[in-house]
Amino acid sequence: GASCEVLMTFTCISFIINSLLSLLIIVLLFLFAKTGLDSIVNYKTYILFFIGTNLIMAIWYMITYRNIVFGKRNRLKEEGKELGALHKIGIPLLIANLITILFLNIDRQFVSIFFDKLTYGRYAFSYNIMTLISTVISAVSIVMYPMLKNADEEEVKKLYPVLSGTIIAFAFFCLISLEPISLFIPWFLPEYTDSVQVLRIIFPSIVFNCAVNVIVYNYFKIYNKTKSFLFLSCGMLLLSVGCNVIGVIYQSITFITITTVASMLLWFIISDLIISRIHKKFNLRLYIFIAINLAGYYLALLLTKWWLSLIAYVACFGLSFGLIMFKQLKEFFFKAISSKSENAEQTNVEQVTEQNKQIEEEK
Repeated sequence: GASCEVLMTFTCISFIINSLLSLLIIVLLFLFAKTGLDSIVNYKTYILFFIGTNLIMAIWYMITYRNIVFGKRNRLKEEGKELGALHKIGIPLLIANLITILFLNIDRQFVSIFFDKLTYGRYAFSYNIMTLISTVISAVSIVMYPMLKNADEEEVKKLYPVLSGTIIAFAFFCLISLEPISLFIPWFLPEYTDSVQVLRIIFPSIVFNCAVNVIVYNYFKIYNKTKSFLFLSCGMLLLSVGCNVIGVIYQSITFITITTVASMLLWFIISDLIISRIHKKFNLRLYIFIAINLAGYYLALLLTKWWLSLIAYVACFGLSFGLIMFKQLKEFFFKAISSKSENAEQTNVEQVTEQNKQIEEEK
């Protein structure tokens, strides 16, 4: 409906503006540091600027969509049943979100508590780099739910393999940036050179994190399977805690990093199988694509020269995408484009017919 279109428009525009404002904050702090104003370059200044940008976005939203924010509204009694139903769905969803956040951050918490500050700093730095990429991909999830909610049941089923395939393929494509990043860090931030080793192992977790957060999670909401997602998140959190405890006992950052990627992969597999069971259709092609690229990524890291690793992974991704995913995605997008063209032509014909009727009535 109109409200969904408003939400999608605002989300896209606000994401771009918010990103530009965040970039502006970093540039300003950099200029402050270079012009001798080091005393004000600290976390307090950043938080102040960060709150300011969000305040600007909130004011802009209230002014732009004042008819929605301050317009007519129904009485609470009239909307009681709907609000109750929303709370029934929303509370498990809220708890699941909180547990998911814990699951995604539990390894960093263990490293910060049980390892020295230098080790944690390097570990957290590698995560911050990874977050830059995953944030861009995950931004799609905000507009995904309204779009799926407006689609019919059959279309929702057809969209799932295409959407999941597109996001996973794009995320694997983003892994190509590893070697350029690995060269940039020692040159620009030599004190964080050791972070590269952690980043190399944990980087593929972007794929499964984005696949669940962008696609699978929204399908759980569409099918009102929030409780299932909650139980799954609890199970994954317990598994992750157990793995991190073992890593702490043996004081192994490598073990924690590997088990984090494995936990993310398992999280995606179980959640995808739940959705596949609802659809009564298993996407074997997607799993073959994941297996080839995951193996190709880690095998490429064994090569001694960075450019050989880059070429090997690009070749692996290109061939697997071309042979496994390209045909399926191309067919769907061509059908979608042709369908939109047919709908547009039909709408034009209906408009012309209506105009002719009006002309005849006037005569």
